[in-house]
Amino acid sequence: MFSLTRSNRASPEDGTSRNVEVRCVVRDAMLCIEWTTERVGEAQIAAALDLATRAFAAAVVRGVVFDFARVRCIGPAWTVALARLIDFQRRCRVACRIVGLAGQPAAVVALYGRNVELRSLVATARSAA
Repeated sequence: MFSLTRSNRASPEDGTSRNVEVRCVVRDAMLCIEWTTERVGEAQIAAALDLATRAFAAAVVRGVVFDFARVRCIGPAWTVALARLIDFQRRCRVACRIVGLAGQPAAVVALYGRNVELRSLVATARSAA
């Protein structure tokens, strides 16, 4: 098992002012990225993906799960945040999926739903359930 955690102070321009914690754990070749705060912005997504990139360098990874179960709000730049997930999926070349979507995060994913790659991230999660 490989594990990384990052706590960092969010920048004022992203609309948050509280500490953000991200956990990345590799277990059985599956990388799980979990945000532990209710609000996640583009900076927090970027921080998580930075940890994920380090996890790829340190462990064998065959799949990635983005866990939004504790997240109640993605924003304010939610399109950029989701684009970062799509870009990561393209670069890592392993199966990725988004889980735990509810409320506003589920709504922003639905609004961005014309993007085939994002739809595949969510569809993969639904078919795995």
